[in-house]
Amino acid sequence: MTNKTKPITIVLWCIVGVILLLIIIPTTSLLIQKYIKKASVPMFMGYAFLIVATGSMNGTINQGDMVIVKKTDDYSLGDIVTYVETDGNLPVTHRIINYGPEEGMFITKGDANPTADVNPVSVEQVAGEVVVVIPKVGIFFDWFIHGGGIVYIIAMVAIAIAGVYFWNLTKPEPDTNTNPTQDNNESQE
Repeated sequence: MTNKTKPITIVLWCIVGVILLLIIIPTTSLLIQKYIKKASVPMFMGYAFLIVATGSMNGTINQGDMVIVKKTDDYSLGDIVTYVETDGNLPVTHRIINYGPEEGMFITKGDANPTADVNPVSVEQVAGEVVVVIPKVGIFFDWFIHGGGIVYIIAMVAIAIAGVYFWNLTKPEPDTNTNPTQDNNESQE
């Protein structure tokens, strides 16, 4: 390795390390909240990342889309919010269409549903407001978890590792028996 490539290599490894940390830290936090703390809506720094499982919001948010939900205390009519029903722990993402019968309550409805939700939603049930919708991301995650995607990804990584291993086996070794100064002396004679 030359002196010029060494700083570039160090910088590239630092960039890779930072990117891995930016992926590993939030993922670990979300997994701990979901599987150890049993949180219905795991959040990292006030944001949750959820996959929409039903078509109740079709047209605005489709089944298989990912929504990014931001925790806030300011909700108004027309906001799309994610809340947890009182009788379960599954999150629901619907639009606020009216204020509820009591202070701090909302009436919600899925855009594709013909009627409003039966039970009013209290502010305490609301995890946050939908701030970003990423179309079709959930299809990949569904394939990854339920469609055997993890097997394909593990197989691709194993093939890549085997390819590098066999490439290193077949790569010719440098000839270390030749002395460059001896070759130069012979050609001068």
